[in-house]
Amino acid sequence: MENNVACIQVPESFCFPPFYGEEASLIKQGPSSEVTQYPFYYDIMYHIDPSSCAPWPWETETDYLRASWEKRRPAIRDTFHRRSANEARTPMILSLAEFIDQMFWVSGQPVRSLSPDQLITGLQSFAYAPLNLKERLGYIIDQPDRYLSFIQLNELQDELKKKLSVYRKQRQ
Repeated sequence: MENNVACIQVPESFCFPPFYGEEASLIKQGPSSEVTQYPFYYDIMYHIDPSSCAPWPWETETDYLRASWEKRRPAIRDTFHRRSANEARTPMILSLAEFIDQMFWVSGQPVRSLSPDQLITGLQSFAYAPLNLKERLGYIIDQPDRYLSFIQLNELQDELKKKLSVYRKQRQ
């Protein structure tokens, strides 16, 4: 292994399927690495060492996660239309992680745990949480390689976009 590559153990609080297994590791390459290939990368790094980055994504007003979904959505849809559910699994999991991150980051905080109880409780506490979030998110988490999961995630993204617009106007 090269000196500029570090293998970081994913904290136990993030080891929940479909994101990470029980003994998952996270490969952190140099500053030019593609961190978007690792779900909850910044949240995990913050958990390990809160002083390792400044500013953290939730400390900025950037909405690049929504833009990421807009870019990724057509390719995922096409993959499902070609009936390649296995090929859609990884981008769906990454998109789901970005959706969860987006909900937390808007409130200025990182994801602290992927434990289903803690995660759902945290997400439902936000004023901009989409309707029936627990059921919809549970379905997507359990079956990220289903076309209906893609439809649900797309609807959640659209609903979140609308609710965030209202939420941000109220905060001004």
